[in-house]
Amino acid sequence: SLPDGTYGLELDQPGGPDHRVGTIVVTGGHGAWMGRVALPRRVDATLAMVAANDTVVCQAAVTTPAA
Repeated sequence: SLPDGTYGLELDQPGGPDHRVGTIVVTGGHGAWMGRVALPRRVDATLAMVAANDTVVCQAAVTTPAA
C-alpha cells in the first residue's frame, strides 16, 4: 500500500503541459478524490498520482471511446 501522505493529481495531455488538477490524502492505504476536469474531445490523456518528491506512484489512462 501507499505511505500515508498528500499526493498531487496531475493530468498529462499529449502536446500540452502537465497540470495539477487536485490533491488526494492517503491514510491507511486509502484515499478518494472527486472532481471534474475539462478535456478536449478525441484527446487521450494520463492522470498520475504524484508524491512530494515528484515520483509517479500510479497512473491511469483516460481515453476516448472508439466510434
